[in-house]
Amino acid sequence: MNNLIICSGDSFTAGDELAGDLLVPGYTSNLYVNQSVATDDRKKIFQKLQKETSKLWYSLKDRIQYEQECKNRAWPAHLKKLLTDTEVINCAGPGLSNEEIVHRAIETYFQNKNNFQNIKIIIMVTTYNRFGTPLYDQRYATEYEYLSYTIQHGDRKLEPDYLESEFNNFFFRIKDYDRLVRSMFALSFCKNFFESNNIPIYFIDSCLWESELEKFEFEHKEKVLYFKNIIPLLCKMTDVEVTNVLPGFHFAEQTHKDFAAHVKKLI
Repeated sequence: MNNLIICSGDSFTAGDELAGDLLVPGYTSNLYVNQSVATDDRKKIFQKLQKETSKLWYSLKDRIQYEQECKNRAWPAHLKKLLTDTEVINCAGPGLSNEEIVHRAIETYFQNKNNFQNIKIIIMVTTYNRFGTPLYDQRYATEYEYLSYTIQHGDRKLEPDYLESEFNNFFFRIKDYDRLVRSMFALSFCKNFFESNNIPIYFIDSCLWESELEKFEFEHKEKVLYFKNIIPLLCKMTDVEVTNVLPGFHFAEQTHKDFAAHVKKLI
């Protein structure tokens, strides 16, 4: 097999919640109308899964194994089934920043570039309201030596604690504009890196990137129109019909199957 597609992204590419049944029996049978308000019962179901997945951080092996089960149900896995002559590698992860999404794509490319003649890259961009940083501290080891942070990390003791200053600066001192520029630097570098090496690259969106740009708030909002042109989007997951979502608002597996078929037509 000479063809490879590398898919990188956040939870919508990693298939977050899709293997929830392994931790909370019957979890994925709890489906809700897309964009419906979360009820207390729905929140409790999702909190059960969060409680179980939080335990996995004490074992890198167990966490990777569970995340792989989620990936086996996500759209890249279904894309692989549709492309019988192509290997598909999913290097996504839940909660990733655009910086880590790019980092994982490039690392995965270097790990596989000598094994395939034809390689394509698919990047599912995420919200600009996350930041990532290289992390070589073995106490917080990850498979990619990188960690990403969301505002929710501030609800508990930040680890490692020496990143607290960067966390506070990113989320509480700088503006939307600065956070967007940080993401744009990473995504632009990714685009230039692969295109300059004649590797086709496609950018797609789950729903987070464009929806947040639409409600963008800073003193020069018109700049967003120019920024959008830097990273052209091939498509977004909501281009297909999204009927039901899981308790934590991620798309059900049927949407992943439909989206895989949609992506196959476009690439």
